[in-house]
Amino acid sequence: MFKERKTIKRLKERDEEAFEIIYFRYVKLVYHVIFLIVENKDDTNDLVQDTFMKMMSNIEFFNIKNNFKYWLLQIAKNNAYDFLRKYKRIINSYEIDSFADKSVDLVEQENDFHDILSRYNNVLKKEEYDIITLHLFQGFKFREIAIIYEKSTSSVNNIYSRGIQKIRKHMKEVKDK
Repeated sequence: MFKERKTIKRLKERDEEAFEIIYFRYVKLVYHVIFLIVENKDDTNDLVQDTFMKMMSNIEFFNIKNNFKYWLLQIAKNNAYDFLRKYKRIINSYEIDSFADKSVDLVEQENDFHDILSRYNNVLKKEEYDIITLHLFQGFKFREIAIIYEKSTSSVNNIYSRGIQKIRKHMKEVKDK
């Protein structure tokens, strides 16, 4: 079982093993949070490394009683938004070149689910598509997706369920034709 508080205390003491534990535990989540904002793999990779460097620079200020994951994700989001502001990029979650289009690169090639879901891209809203992609293909739990979207877990669950219902309805309509 992961003992986060003990690991954080060791991290505050600059323990390298503790850093590796934290890094490998959260790197995937940090990557996806940043990618949803900047929508560029190279920039995301750089920002992930920068996020963990900032985490280490500020670890002494982290209150051990607080939730570490939320604190780290806030650093990641701030880092991504600062990057976008610095380079004067437009933040538009509904661009043609959206996360839904780029999610193909994130899904492993042998994963047949993507081919199935991509058929319904025009049936789903972007948010439904993204949440289904994160849950089914990336293995994120609803509470982790809720953190990314800054929504409640039940809200994310409802969006997911609504998207799945749309897919089922569309499948039935196609089958009945």
